[in-house]
Amino acid sequence: MKHIIITAATLMACTAPVMASDFYVGGSFGSNKGSAKYNSEYTGYFGLLGESKDSYKYKLNGASKSIFIGTYGVQVAPKTSVGAEVEFTHFGTSGTADAFYGSTTTMATLNNSIDAKVMVFHDVTDKTTVYLGAGVTKGNFDVNYTANGLFGLSGNSSHSSTGGVIEAGVEHKVSKKLSVRASVTHRRYGNRSHGNFDITSGLLDGGLNNSYSSSSSSTGIKVGLVFKF
Repeated sequence: MKHIIITAATLMACTAPVMASDFYVGGSFGSNKGSAKYNSEYTGYFGLLGESKDSYKYKLNGASKSIFIGTYGVQVAPKTSVGAEVEFTHFGTSGTADAFYGSTTTMATLNNSIDAKVMVFHDVTDKTTVYLGAGVTKGNFDVNYTANGLFGLSGNSSHSSTGGVIEAGVEHKVSKKLSVRASVTHRRYGNRSHGNFDITSGLLDGGLNNSYSSSSSSTGIKVGLVFKF
């Protein structure tokens, strides 16, 4: 997250002159549809149970709410400007899957993400502006599982993944300082390998070596308000 904040600050510094009228803040609500895939590998109980591999697939659908701050930046053409935006989004998205020989229920949750985007704005009319943003994103995830079978396992893991984000939207002025915004955002978090899954209870507690990797993506639509300084 530190690297994303530094990147965003650099983008804003490079694209925006120090003029209060160029900056904006806002918030939005929306609906998000996503998916995640986890691949796990287990290496026996102290090496006695051999090796097994498992795959978990989740649908991560739910609501989202976000806050953002940005700048309209510098004008590069009569009706076009290039700026930057930082956005923090909280998701209410989680999904379950059955795995580990059908005896384990697992749940994955996309908690939140932070984006740093370069934004291109184009005025269609005096009141309506379309825009396109692209940049980097960092998502934070939780995975929990409970086994109902012989071994009675339960465990959890938290991790973050970085990737790319792209957004397309439209703004319409309702007053000199206030606009409404609607957009579509797509995030793709890159493949990442993680350390051991934390087994917190069960017969194999402390004896099951494991590792896992993940990949995920999400697409959302949202509407919100933008206040210009």
